[in-house]
Amino acid sequence: MAAIDTGGPQIIIDRSLALDLHGPLVTLRLAAECDTWLASSVFRQLDDSLVCMSPLLASPEANIAPLTGPEDERAVMVWQRARVLTAGRRLYWLADCREDAHLPEWAAAESHSRFEILHKALYSAAPNTGDDAALDAIVMAAAFQERPAAILARCGKHGTPDIVREAGRYGLNVIEIDTAFATEARDTWFGPLLMRTGLYEWAVTAQTPLVYARLIAPDLLFLDTEFFDVDDGNALRMSGWPLKATLLWGRL
Repeated sequence: MAAIDTGGPQIIIDRSLALDLHGPLVTLRLAAECDTWLASSVFRQLDDSLVCMSPLLASPEANIAPLTGPEDERAVMVWQRARVLTAGRRLYWLADCREDAHLPEWAAAESHSRFEILHKALYSAAPNTGDDAALDAIVMAAAFQERPAAILARCGKHGTPDIVREAGRYGLNVIEIDTAFATEARDTWFGPLLMRTGLYEWAVTAQTPLVYARLIAPDLLFLDTEFFDVDDGNALRMSGWPLKATLLWGRL
């Protein structure tokens, strides 16, 4: 895990954590310490949720998933307040169009194209599985290869994180990291980072059980994006990449 610090650390916040009630606080504090990414579906989900919360904006024809309870509504409202606090922080995200994305200076211009190509390729391999944003954080880790990334996600109510379960469904090789190594990674890398952000006590008391994940995809190491256009041909050409990818994950 110490390798993440080489050239600057990079954290990707999974949607499950971002939309938790604690998500805005965790995200903003991490973004004050290291490069922090939001999965591209987060703000879209927030906007859709605001529409659901407003009877004047919602319409019967709108294809928007309803909120599931008061906790979701509180998280949406907290994020609405937190959006104005992003200035001066190292918080980055993708968007439906490249002009609305916020990329760091070190990110290659074609990184956005990589994400779109790999996103199409992944979901074309397993169509009609429901949530097409379930693996946004993993696709971001695959696309932004200039620096290694660690994904932070919620553990989930049933012990297996949603991001891990969905990764297996889409053909990635999923391996849970040995407990001893996961503990070492927490103590030597995540622990100091969480301590600097004032989140360590919150994390270790399991207010929101967290897991981290790393994506290893050797076939993407020399992914040529020079002539990449976002079209079905390129998506088809990359359709085999999840088969060689491994998602390593551990509990914090």
